[in-house]
Amino acid sequence: MTPSLKERITHEKVLNILKIWIPLAAAVTLLSGLVYLLVQQDVRLSANMPQVQLADDIAFQMGENGSSAIFRSRNPVEISTGLAPYVLLFDNSGKLVTSSATLHGQQPHPPQGILDYAFTYGENRVTWQPEKGIRQALVVVRYSGPKSAGYVAVGRSLAEAEKIIDSLTLIAFLGWVTTSVTSLVLVATFQFII
Repeated sequence: MTPSLKERITHEKVLNILKIWIPLAAAVTLLSGLVYLLVQQDVRLSANMPQVQLADDIAFQMGENGSSAIFRSRNPVEISTGLAPYVLLFDNSGKLVTSSATLHGQQPHPPQGILDYAFTYGENRVTWQPEKGIRQALVVVRYSGPKSAGYVAVGRSLAEAEKIIDSLTLIAFLGWVTTSVTSLVLVATFQFII
């Protein structure tokens, strides 16, 4: 039994809709992904900005006068819950000299590889996770001066940046779905009108 004229026309229109919509949907997907990636990276990289300035300023001071006494803190930041920036000072061998941070009452120490990278390249910007659920934006700067040499690490929690990224993820997904469905409806409408 051969399909009726109405069935053939409907089948042809559906194929035409898909021929037009699938490349359009692919373009929408790529553009949505690109925009999401750019904004997500902007938020994450911006989370380093206060630390970069503090680390550079402190490294300059340490290189000039070599005294860590001015950086001792009476109220250290508990990095498992706190959002404030904190400073970790290391000597040239990577031994922790002083810290304005604690992790469950103990002074935290990032992996030696983070300091080794800063030794080679002068600076290291990383996401440090001292334990599950605690993510820190950490900037390490190597300093060397007439009186001392070592490393300055300045960090702060990524909790707020990650909340923004979670919101952006939802917004990007909803925008992608809305745009994809709207484009399908528009293509189908024009195909059945014509």
